[in-house]
Amino acid sequence: MTERLGAAGAILRIATHFEAASLDARPSLGWAAAVIENPALEAIGHQEAMALGAFLGNELAQRILAGLPDLADQKLAYGKGAIVGAAGRATDAGWILHPRMGGSIRRTIGFGKTILPSTVKVGAPGARLDVPLHGASDEWDFARLDAIEIGLSDAPRPHEIVVALALSTRLNPLITLAEKA
Repeated sequence: MTERLGAAGAILRIATHFEAASLDARPSLGWAAAVIENPALEAIGHQEAMALGAFLGNELAQRILAGLPDLADQKLAYGKGAIVGAAGRATDAGWILHPRMGGSIRRTIGFGKTILPSTVKVGAPGARLDVPLHGASDEWDFARLDAIEIGLSDAPRPHEIVVALALSTRLNPLITLAEKA
């Protein structure tokens, strides 16, 4: 799938991944990652990069929500990140991830008042990224603090960016046990 996004380039593909506590359990964590052409911020400008971030926030959140159980009564943790291909710079992802992507994600999931924690790095195809997670409604909810490793075996190529979003309803078991002690 390649979807043109005007001067901002193209989404080359979107991958999703879900995890559950056991084989018969519903997923409690999911991530989606879009592989996009690196739009070269100097060529498209800040406004178009922010619009791309808003579009990706909505698209990635919808893909994850399709695979996670109903979130209406559950607390949620979220986080985002990007891996920029070796021909780019970490700052190439900055205007995509900030400042409009988070608002788009919160609107799509229907709640959340905290900023989305994020991380960016430059990497070769197959690079992995630890995406930090914290509570969507309370960043100090220690039972929601977590991280998820994301990565695709063949991306990013030198002129690509992998933009990822992770959502989780699972609790950090060590914190949950400590609270009961």
